[in-house]
Amino acid sequence: MKLAICDDDMVVCDRLETIVNNYCMEHHIDLQCDSFVDGYDFANHIEYMESFDIYLLDIEMRKIDGFKIARLIRKVNEHAIIIFVTSHREKMQEAFEVLAFQYIVKPFEDSEVRRIIEKAIAYVGRNKRCFFFKTRKAINSIRMENIQYFESRRRKIIICTLTEQEECYMNLKEVLEQLDARNFVQIHTSFIVNMNEIRTKESNEIKLYSGVILPISKKYTESFNESYREYVRMRTGK
Repeated sequence: MKLAICDDDMVVCDRLETIVNNYCMEHHIDLQCDSFVDGYDFANHIEYMESFDIYLLDIEMRKIDGFKIARLIRKVNEHAIIIFVTSHREKMQEAFEVLAFQYIVKPFEDSEVRRIIEKAIAYVGRNKRCFFFKTRKAINSIRMENIQYFESRRRKIIICTLTEQEECYMNLKEVLEQLDARNFVQIHTSFIVNMNEIRTKESNEIKLYSGVILPISKKYTESFNESYREYVRMRTGK
């Protein structure tokens, strides 16, 4: 797991790095933490450097703000965790545009940073897990974060990602046994969806970031609403 800190205040940058490293050592977590104090230079190299799993970005930097960096990150990594560090809570409305995970308000306590880092690491860990399925030729796997949704069709399960579809002989009950209920929810007798992929929700359907529209049946409306509210609370810390 890799984490990047970008803050042009070296004191803040060093403090955040110390908090993160101490937390990971105490909990025996294998995490590489890299710090950057030049936001403009960091932004110019995002598309060329190896992607990070988690980003801690200061919003108010001299040469470039954290929102611009976050937009560049989203172009190369849709699933990275972005945590903003800011002195102005009112600026966080813009964070929804880049799907920020949470934010840290300066001046901050060590305990608050540790709480958010704990949630971010756990979230990344769940998404790095793989879904395993058997075909006629072999046992295959797909990273959970790459799965948009599962569809049950003619006694087969269709595993849908952004780039491909895989088929296997399973049922939705067997699929659910492998999934984390905090990320995946059944919305129909034929569909299980990755809540990370939901862009908008209407009364009886959801639209994914890919543009795919899936129905929510009456049978699953209540359970979906409850799961999705909990998912939003988990992401926002509210």
